[in-house]
Amino acid sequence: MKKYLAVLFALCMLLTCACGAAPASEQAESASGPAITVVQDEPEQTDAPEPSAEPEEPSPEPTAEPEEGEPAEDNPVINFVGPYVIGGYNMFIEALGSETARASITWSVPDAGMLCEWTMSGRFDPDSLSFNYSDCVKTNYTIDADGFPSESETVYENGTGNIAFTGEGAIYWTDEVEHIADGMIFAFSGGRVEDWGVS
Repeated sequence: MKKYLAVLFALCMLLTCACGAAPASEQAESASGPAITVVQDEPEQTDAPEPSAEPEEPSPEPTAEPEEGEPAEDNPVINFVGPYVIGGYNMFIEALGSETARASITWSVPDAGMLCEWTMSGRFDPDSLSFNYSDCVKTNYTIDADGFPSESETVYENGTGNIAFTGEGAIYWTDEVEHIADGMIFAFSGGRVEDWGVS
């Protein structure tokens, strides 16, 4: 019986050793588990443009040109803008756009209940300090009892002439239609436009 037990014990030992003695490579595989291969997906290529290193500057807004009725700071006649007078004549000078001068002249005849107005404009010449005109319009207004114009009559259009500045606060007006201003020198007077009856 002892012999039988010894053989059985030896057989169990052999089986145990045989089962436990797996090759080293198999032991390593079983210990670390099956090998896992990691595959990274590459990002898809797109046609979108790459951002530039420098931010894009906004395109400048177009500069608006001064309208014909608006004075521009670089208009040289801006230095002569204002009211001028001689006797019963009132003249007002304006700057239009970048180089145009406009003159409005009024003459009141209270006894006749009438107001005469001349309006003209032209390109101001900074060298001669003057402007020629060929668009003068003369209008006569009938003044009512309250002192307001009630009727108007266009006397002529496209009148020609010249207005010259002395640079010392005086203006010469050469009227080539009626010669109504011959010998007159208008002097700068200051004051408010509202006091002038100039349209």
